Amino acid sequence: MPRLGDLTERVALARFVPDPDGKGGQVDTPVPLSPPMVWADVQDSHGPVALRLLGPQLQALASHVVVLPYHRELAALPLVQVLQVRVTWGSRVLQVVGRGLRRRQDALVLACTETTP
Repeated sequence: MPRLGDLTERVALARFVPDPDGKGGQVDTPVPLSPPMVWADVQDSHGPVALRLLGPQLQALASHVVVLPYHRELAALPLVQVLQVRVTWGSRVLQVVGRGLRRRQDALVLACTETTP
């Protein structure tokens, strides 16, 4: 488990699933994960800590690294559905581009890119 003092940011987790909009198109509808709000450590992805957590391939894709306590629902999602998850951090929205486990599956590490809300 990450140290309590490291988890200083409150983030919301939701999976965005496509729904028909009634006009032949689709709209992304947020479905909150359970639990929907967690404490996390959010970092810039361009430091040595991010490289250690993500590896070079994911670090190249990501703008942020989000470390949170093990989240059963998020960990159980297949990767294709993990890529539909967005992390809301204050007024910023981060799209998940990769996921990893840290030390004995006690924490999840999410590689994210910042998107417009």
